Amino acid sequence: MPSSLFVLSEIAAWNRRFSALEKHVREAHSFETNAGNTLHAWIMEQREAGLQGRLAVDRRLRLTALGFLFTTNAAVLKQ
Repeated sequence: MPSSLFVLSEIAAWNRRFSALEKHVREAHSFETNAGNTLHAWIMEQREAGLQGRLAVDRRLRLTALGFLFTTNAAVLKQ
């Protein structure tokens, strides 16, 4: 079982990435990022977790409220 310190650290890391995503969406009006960047990797992880049912409900709701799409279909994401 993970220690409470690890859990708190993981929650803080997720919240930091989410805040970075919010800022990116506000400035770029898009979820699109450069493929090599860490935010891009995090976005792809969230999509995969959402598609596989591994994303916590509260996190899914926060991402959905931003307009986040849980798909890896490039044609859908470009719309």
